[in-house]
Amino acid sequence: LTDGTILLRLPDENDIATIFAYGQDPDIEETAWLPIPVPCPQEVAIRTVREFQQGWHGRYGFTLIITMPPDVDLRGVLHLSVHAAGIGEIAYGVAPPYRRQGLATRAVNLAAAWTFRELGLTRLEIVVTARGGQGLASRRVAEKAGFVYEGIRRSHLQATGRDYEDPLYVLPAPI
Repeated sequence: LTDGTILLRLPDENDIATIFAYGQDPDIEETAWLPIPVPCPQEVAIRTVREFQQGWHGRYGFTLIITMPPDVDLRGVLHLSVHAAGIGEIAYGVAPPYRRQGLATRAVNLAAAWTFRELGLTRLEIVVTARGGQGLASRRVAEKAGFVYEGIRRSHLQATGRDYEDPLYVLPAPI
């Protein structure tokens, strides 16, 4: 998928080195734009790409890599999952050097149009889990992509044993 400025592509073996390199930056723990530890061992970078490649069957859902042609290097990621009949969720993250360039908004717009057209979804959701400045930036991405604030989503994650209250943004399918 492309809009002429960005390209969303499937994950490939070349992403391992990029994820490994990003995983050496201590900032990734605070921004959490990639689901990896710091420092990120090579085997974790390999496992992350393999999980991204599992598509709809993986824990991240259908993952696309955000690139800026002609360069095909990973600049960000976009995850799409379908939770219920007709309802999907988009999650995204952009590497710090490439933020504030509209990449996430472009990626969300491309993915939303594709999911409505190809998957026949009736609604898309973005749950803003980031806090602080990253959370504010994520809210702006949702709003610029046409999503509307609907309220708070309460959830409980077994993995952490914690309850969360996160802003929920929605976008209905175009009529």
